[in-house]
Amino acid sequence: MDGEPRTKRPRVELADGCQSTPCHGLSTRDSSPIASNSMHTLSQDVTRDTEFWFSDGSIVLIAGNVAFKIYKELLASQSDVVADMIGVATDPQAVDLLDGSPVVCLSDSPEDLRHLLRILVPRTRRLIYTPPDGSAFSFDQLSSLVRLGHKYGIEDVEKQALSYLKLYYTTKFECWEAGHTPCDLTDARQSIGAVNLARLTGNIDMLPVALYTCATLKGEIAKGWVREDGTVEYLSPEDLGRCIEGFGRMCGAAVPLANRVFTIMSAEQKDSTHVAMCALHIRMLRTRAQAANTEALNLLHGASDIFIMGVGLCANCKAFLKTNDKAERRRVWAKLPSWFGLEAPEGWDPTIEQI
Repeated sequence: MDGEPRTKRPRVELADGCQSTPCHGLSTRDSSPIASNSMHTLSQDVTRDTEFWFSDGSIVLIAGNVAFKIYKELLASQSDVVADMIGVATDPQAVDLLDGSPVVCLSDSPEDLRHLLRILVPRTRRLIYTPPDGSAFSFDQLSSLVRLGHKYGIEDVEKQALSYLKLYYTTKFECWEAGHTPCDLTDARQSIGAVNLARLTGNIDMLPVALYTCATLKGEIAKGWVREDGTVEYLSPEDLGRCIEGFGRMCGAAVPLANRVFTIMSAEQKDSTHVAMCALHIRMLRTRAQAANTEALNLLHGASDIFIMGVGLCANCKAFLKTNDKAERRRVWAKLPSWFGLEAPEGWDPTIEQI
């Protein structure tokens, strides 16, 4: 009641010797930055983060069961959303303390938050950098930066992470051909996360390649993609339906594509006396390509591995088949948006009209 003295909350001894009061929360929605008391209360299982615990920090963020002690002014200057959260947490009428600093409980995982803090703290110039050993980013890292950058209104971090992902989830066939892989895209299930990032941020130009990759999962798509923190992401029912439709179209195109790639040059087309021998090898390659396309449905990935088996082909025939292969993949690329029930994104190249 008004005018009555405020009762102090009981402090809890943490495993590392810090004391705290229960965490003050605002919302239980997963999209909310702050978790409620029902989702998280500071207790003995909360530990200091080994990377982001500064003894002279001025705010403590709790994600999962990990506490991060950092500098509130530094965070607030980079995100209006975080500034508002800190304003609530430091309200004299509603202050929870851990190690002498106000506490904000987040609904993010500690893994996600740690990826974001590596960009924001310390802050000189915020750049997503290539690791010194030249290794690719992890998909989990870029996914975290997009999601939390979007959530907390840190636009430059969100855009940089998306720009790396768009090197793979591109709108340009020639960029796809160049094979840019900015992160460890070793599992097609990661593209489930890419579809959801595209939807979250409105970057629908990522969808054709992301949905195509999801469709190659076949039944495995139902298992979803597991983030590094154990969270499982699934496609929305609408995008799952697009993948099913696209899968059917990919199946229908698999054998005709192989037939068009592995055609036999006529004697008039080639300067070779090995017409019969090349024709025999091309028929063999066509059969293998039909089986491979039907099994894997990697219609955009080319038949270079199959060409290696065509050792009996003359140079002219090999060049002819490779030209066919690229032309047919360009045709698939042009049709990709329509296969998945999408309008061709702005800048999609080539379009069906250009083929």
